[in-house]
Amino acid sequence: RALPAAAQRGRRGAQRRFSPKRGPSRNTAPATASKMASEIQIHALLLVFGSLVAAGVPLAVGGASVLVALAGIFIVASVIPMSIFVLNLATLLGLGLGVDYSLLMTSRFREELARREGPDRVAESVRVTVSTAGRAVFFSGLTVLLGLLGLVLFEFMILRSVGIAGAIVVGLTVAAALTLLPAILAILGPRIDRLSVRTVTVEPGSDGPW
Repeated sequence: RALPAAAQRGRRGAQRRFSPKRGPSRNTAPATASKMASEIQIHALLLVFGSLVAAGVPLAVGGASVLVALAGIFIVASVIPMSIFVLNLATLLGLGLGVDYSLLMTSRFREELARREGPDRVAESVRVTVSTAGRAVFFSGLTVLLGLLGLVLFEFMILRSVGIAGAIVVGLTVAAALTLLPAILAILGPRIDRLSVRTVTVEPGSDGPW
């Protein structure tokens, strides 16, 4: 009788040690990291742009890129076995690149908008932004995409999954920055500086190839 009682006490102790109710689970770490990254991005964008509307544009592009990328990864995962960690990778990478590329193009758009006057200044500002900053975004994304595609050659599933998912995310993020973002900028126009939280003086940038 003593042996089963000791075994039961050991079993209860093990249940208390490994119970999911005691302390945070490791599965919540990626979600916590994504939440912290989003909060940092919001504060950084508000600090740079000083406007809620301007800060929301990169977040909207990044969020749209993540949603479409997750859908594309789901389709690919139905054919090719992929690691579950690519979901967290797609979220963090999509938001990071989406905000990065949108920050560059939105800043250039505001500079071009401050430089021009007249009824066609919005359309001309969008055109110059895409032909200059958009070109930098395209080649930057192409470089990252080619680097991630190199991981597909590895036999390890997690590395191959990271390569496939990363290439999908980067490709869709660049596509969103070159199509969705110019459309949003054309619709907003001067209203991009609405709902300002701090005064930011936008000065026309100097002429240059980018």
